[in-house]
Amino acid sequence: IRGSPFSVMIKDDIDVSKVKAYGPGLEKGGIRAQNLQTFTVDHANTGSAPLDVKVTSQMGATVNTEVTDNRDGTHTVKYIPPSEGSCKVEVKYGNQNIPQSPFNVRVLPPYDASKVKATGPGLQQGVPASFPISFTIDCRDAGNADLEVILEDPD
Repeated sequence: IRGSPFSVMIKDDIDVSKVKAYGPGLEKGGIRAQNLQTFTVDHANTGSAPLDVKVTSQMGATVNTEVTDNRDGTHTVKYIPPSEGSCKVEVKYGNQNIPQSPFNVRVLPPYDASKVKATGPGLQQGVPASFPISFTIDCRDAGNADLEVILEDPD
């Protein structure tokens, strides 16, 4: 056959409706400003295509993102929202927005002191001053901030 052999380009069948994004960095209830956020893009149930993630602050500035191919049909995305307000997370697969993209994410202040919890025997009344005692301060849900502990004698 004249002109043979022929080169044929074969493309994966892309169905962007099968791509999902999920994780704490997309929480509708809000994420913390100036705290590392992560989410997963799962494209295991469709063909291979370029992934493009763009995060934009409320003021329109592009936020740096780090996208890691987990080599299992998923990617992990990391970003740090700069300030409270909102941000837009746009996820495109094969140059098409995936379902629910762009995601509008509420960005809360970097910390919330009301979420700090202190518990333990060292916080009970009548603890003898001469014995070592302990208590726990749980800041996991409060965000990032400096912690200062001041012990005062009530007298």
